[in-house]
Amino acid sequence: MAEEWKKMTEKDKEIYNKQAGKDKERYIKEKKAYDEKKKKAPKEEKKPEKKASPKKSPKKSPKKVVKKVKKCCEKKKCKC
Repeated sequence: MAEEWKKMTEKDKEIYNKQAGKDKERYIKEKKAYDEKKKKAPKEEKKPEKKASPKKSPKKSPKKVVKKVKKCCEKKKCKC
């Protein structure tokens, strides 16, 4: 598509440039109306944020977890 655009003459491109100009004007008009409407709209009240409770420090000596091993796993015959 870019190659086709490069091959077009200025006269052929003029149609598309006019359409782009009209669309840009429409965009500016709609954006301005949107911004004005947004300014006039009532602002939402923000709910007070809850304060996070202080984190508890980890225990000084964590308990050791004992993992039970099945008999079949001891012999390395299964894949569980």
